[in-house]
Amino acid sequence: MKAVAVTSDGQRVISTSEDNTVKVWALETGEVLATFTCDAAAWCCAISDALKLIVAGDAGGHLHFLRLEEPKAKGGAASNPDRYLGVIGSRNGSWELSCRLN
Repeated sequence: MKAVAVTSDGQRVISTSEDNTVKVWALETGEVLATFTCDAAAWCCAISDALKLIVAGDAGGHLHFLRLEEPKAKGGAASNPDRYLGVIGSRNGSWELSCRLN
């Protein structure tokens, strides 16, 4: 791990690593809730609880803006809010939605 950030409620930890990943962990259980893969080693991260926003920087000089969101199940109800990590913006000013769930 290169860096970690903890949510203010102490329930989740965000980590970055040389394996190019940003991971969201459940602090109590140690379970990986979501993984995002950067183009280069992920070096740093910060979290804004108010915005549910994670910012991660990688070795390629890119900033990745990730938001923890509640997925919508059919019928509009959230199915499992801890299992989704969505990208709201990415490098080069482009917008994309990309996620990988564990």
